[in-house]
Amino acid sequence: IFLKGAPDIIARLQTALSENNYERIASQAHASKPTFMMMGMHGANDLAKELEITCRSENPQQDIVQRNTTTLIQIVQAGIAELSRQEQPQ
Repeated sequence: IFLKGAPDIIARLQTALSENNYERIASQAHASKPTFMMMGMHGANDLAKELEITCRSENPQQDIVQRNTTTLIQIVQAGIAELSRQEQPQ
């Protein structure tokens, strides 16, 4: 399930980030938290929580949103790579 949905998570975050759409970033971060918890990706879950709060704050700092969104994308990409390696026959 993660391998099928994760590319969409990445694409939505990248699009929202390129548009500086903090509400969409917050919404995607929020929607992704159950997936991260199900996969045991506690670091991604914590970062998603922080990103959601930052994006919905009164005056979000662009550099923090940029850095945290980019980091979250990298974590999801690493998760995809790891699961893809595990699925390959030995």
